[in-house]
Amino acid sequence: MKWLTILNPASSGKRTEKKIDYIKDNLSGISDEMIVTTHRGHAKEIAKEAQNYDGIAVAGGDGTIFEVINGMDIKRQVIGILPVGTANCLAREFKINDLKNGLQAIKGDHTEKIDVLHLKFTDSKDNQGQLFATITLGMGYPTNAAEFANQKLKFMGKFCYPAAATIIAFKNVSKSYSISLNGKQPEKKILNGLIVNNSRFAGNFILFPDAKIKDGRFEVMETNANFLKQTLHNLSVFTGTYFYNPATQFSSNLMKVIPDEPQHLMVDGEIFENITKLSIELLPRSLTCHTNGV
Repeated sequence: MKWLTILNPASSGKRTEKKIDYIKDNLSGISDEMIVTTHRGHAKEIAKEAQNYDGIAVAGGDGTIFEVINGMDIKRQVIGILPVGTANCLAREFKINDLKNGLQAIKGDHTEKIDVLHLKFTDSKDNQGQLFATITLGMGYPTNAAEFANQKLKFMGKFCYPAAATIIAFKNVSKSYSISLNGKQPEKKILNGLIVNNSRFAGNFILFPDAKIKDGRFEVMETNANFLKQTLHNLSVFTGTYFYNPATQFSSNLMKVIPDEPQHLMVDGEIFENITKLSIELLPRSLTCHTNGV
């Protein structure tokens, strides 16, 4: 099997740079090449040019994995996960908790197929695009929190997301959305936050404890909570007690969202601006990942 390693040195506040030699040494004889990214979007560009490889080992966080799966051929190629990012949600789904676990998975032959979110969107300039995602997407509160964490709080490491969630809860603003599920008639909803998850995790915490990444459906959370209610919910999630949840939750496999005014969209930690239309379809067991079989 022919492997390429893509390493993002900016993952986890550039601490990843110190691990380059360790990864190279441990993948000697397995990975034919390592390419270090130099700018945002570079991992996607590299993956697009890597069609002659069977597998891509991703040394980075969920944002780097997001770039890679949007460049690779997900029907043919496989990925290995070397978790050196901030949250490492996909890695934690497979209990790949550190570099050693990730390297063992790549060297082994155990694989699992996971669901993928397929997004199609239009922005305020009528540009259209499509994306694949493995973890989460959101509008409103979760997007504002992710944006603030990425721009202002990365120095806090794994604490950047809970800190951002607490700060941004002060600034929650409700917006109107038209939402339809599984081809049914759209319904108008007033929300300050919309989250769609393919995983249990959101940032460093388990937001959907019953979610499974290969069950053929995604989880949806709609919120319109004030600061106090949102803070209580955040606390219940941060502590893993889930004692309070003011949100509406349900599952689906096809969803369309039209905000009354353009909204920023967060996808696996990356931000896309001024989205006016969004459709989300669940593609069952569409991406193959090397795991340790845990």
